[in-house]
Amino acid sequence: MVDTQERSGNQEVGSLGTQPLGLGGRLGLSPYPPRGGGYLKNCTDLNFSRRDPRLDDLAAMKMPPVWLRIAEKIGVDALMVLWRELDGSDDVPRTDNGMLLLRLRPFDSWQRQMRNQHIKMLAAAGRSPAQIRQALMEHYKLSLTTGRIARIINESHE
Repeated sequence: MVDTQERSGNQEVGSLGTQPLGLGGRLGLSPYPPRGGGYLKNCTDLNFSRRDPRLDDLAAMKMPPVWLRIAEKIGVDALMVLWRELDGSDDVPRTDNGMLLLRLRPFDSWQRQMRNQHIKMLAAAGRSPAQIRQALMEHYKLSLTTGRIARIINESHE
């Protein structure tokens, strides 16, 4: 036998007396606590807000909209890590007043790099340019000529 207590969000504690010890927390209690549910009063919208309030701080300091969107997608903490790394880097050029000047290739250059790696991997596995062309079409809805595929494969041999 265990002496149990009921607690609620109103900081009330009431003794329920001696109850047999059960499995799963409330198994030994009646299905409905006498004053039940009060603990749910502490669940507010503020507790479950998905928008980081630091985004407003970044906006107030006139952070460019693209960086605000990035912070919203990856999180403010991740943006701060990126920002601190860029700011502390000696190889990032700056304007006369200290602003960072960033150069970044278009995202599709990354996608082309990954595509080319995949093509080279398929070629190394013994696939012909025609088979690779078919695989690219089936999996990525991407149409390259067999001549272009052959040039990509040969880039690794240069």
